[in-house]
Amino acid sequence: MKNPLRVTSVCLKEQALFLYDTARAMCFPAYKEAIMRKKIFTALFAVIIIAAMALVLMHDTDGEPAGKKSLPGGSKKAAEVEDSVLSEKKFEKKRQAAAEKEAETAFSSDLLLWDGGEAAVDAASATVYIPYCTDAGVTWQEVLGRLTPADHKSRIWYAADQAMDTLSDAVEEGHAFRALLDTEGEILEFNVVLTGLPTLCIHKLDPEEIVRKENHTGRITLVSPLGSEGLQGARKLNCSFHVRGNVTSLLKKKPYKISLTDLRGGNYKAGLLDLRTDDDWILNPLFSDETRVREATAYALWERTGELSDNPVPSSRIRYTEFFLDDSYQGIYGLMEPVDKKQLNLSEGDLLYKIDRWNDEYPYIDLYDEAEEGQDLEILNDKGFTCVEIRYPLQWDRTATWKPMQAFHEFCFKNGDPAALNEAGLHIDRKNMAEMSLFCAMTHAMDNNWKNTFLVCRRRPDTGYDLFRTIWDLNYVFGDVFLYDPENKFNYFDYFTADAYQPGKDSSWDFEAFLAEDPSMRDILCDQWKEWRKGGISADYVCAAARSNYDTLRRSGALAREMERWPQENTPEEAMERMEDWIARRFDFLDSCLK
Repeated sequence: MKNPLRVTSVCLKEQALFLYDTARAMCFPAYKEAIMRKKIFTALFAVIIIAAMALVLMHDTDGEPAGKKSLPGGSKKAAEVEDSVLSEKKFEKKRQAAAEKEAETAFSSDLLLWDGGEAAVDAASATVYIPYCTDAGVTWQEVLGRLTPADHKSRIWYAADQAMDTLSDAVEEGHAFRALLDTEGEILEFNVVLTGLPTLCIHKLDPEEIVRKENHTGRITLVSPLGSEGLQGARKLNCSFHVRGNVTSLLKKKPYKISLTDLRGGNYKAGLLDLRTDDDWILNPLFSDETRVREATAYALWERTGELSDNPVPSSRIRYTEFFLDDSYQGIYGLMEPVDKKQLNLSEGDLLYKIDRWNDEYPYIDLYDEAEEGQDLEILNDKGFTCVEIRYPLQWDRTATWKPMQAFHEFCFKNGDPAALNEAGLHIDRKNMAEMSLFCAMTHAMDNNWKNTFLVCRRRPDTGYDLFRTIWDLNYVFGDVFLYDPENKFNYFDYFTADAYQPGKDSSWDFEAFLAEDPSMRDILCDQWKEWRKGGISADYVCAAARSNYDTLRRSGALAREMERWPQENTPEEAMERMEDWIARRFDFLDSCLK
């Protein structure tokens, strides 16, 4: 965004020249005609500049009013904050006086600002959540000084609290600081809780209820922890959003797809947290996993195996947040990047297919010719659910085709003939296929050996495509398996999968098809396992990564809030210990199998 002061100085300079030329014209009539033309031009230019300055001041680069922009120096002075802290006796006196009058105003995020923007609020419990980095050493005066009333005539009072001197402990314990919002003629009681995670809030702007997967317009606010490295402050953006997913969309804790928009409703790209700059984002509820760390650990593990590969194929990345929808606390969510053209660095002529259904769920293997003729970007089953889709290109054009996906599908489940792949111009990176299958075996990714995967087709300079595979939706890993049981979140922990290897469940279907025609694929698999083990991938490594994610959630205070919001049969610690034991047994088993 241009500096408004610089724009103003340019305007003043132009106006000075305008006055100088006008004076000359008065003294020398010969200049009059030329000067009058310049006067008209300059006046119009000044109007344009003033209008542009108004737009700059009204809207920041995120497409929101500048009054909502995060202000790095926007906190109140320390002395002013300290004056707002009352003794227990004085605080209680104010609170009791307020309790005698029935409040007419409902507590909501409209009443408070955090760092100049919307605060993360759970209206039901009258609680404000402030992201805070426990390692930053930021004082309580600075933290509370950034929380201000939306109405400048109002004031916030705090009860004196010993926890103000030990904010790190307050974060982990989820300690609630007591506060009062003193408005003209009314006092509202509320709590302030510090969280070690970013907060992400969506306020729905349309009147329609969220029922299934219909699209809604909204406003999103993402706040990074105060004092964290590379602090972005509060990001305030317009968006559209909808419920996403298949069986997970049937659960109480919903997954969401978010599309950032500008003021006109067009796409708006922004970098969120330390992830990429884009307009499309995914909010993953992490609900079926009792530890809430499986997916974050698995995606990081996929990235680590890619670092040991000659030709890595990226997947997604995930960052933890605490999510609020319309002033209602929803719990821990993972903010994720989609797997798409940008993530995979695809170019024109490349193709990306997403496989959404098992082969035996519906005979969509016979529908490719029909989809090619109809120029359809997705193939549906008889219930209207997507079986497979073209994710790139985004529209049917001269480069779009189902032929590579059809040939690959038929090879895996019909003919098993590599010659058919060659005839279709497909060149398979067998090492990549082995790496993905081995990853499925290592994590027991039983829901990712055909379904929930991508087929990446990179156009060759001469003719045909190079084929690669990548993975998606890693919630059923490390012993968790899918079970159609909505009461138990479609999830079951199967301890005995640690000591088993079942083709098509612990391996990918494409690997099994290659293995059937070429037994040397097993040697590639064994060699790859040895490379990973030499590269430091071990049970201790995976368990340490999982435990690090777990400690992040626990120390942030978010894990306790998640359990209060979404109670479950086992505690997260019990689920962690069970998973860590499964991982240790799994590595011992694979070491014995893949010698």
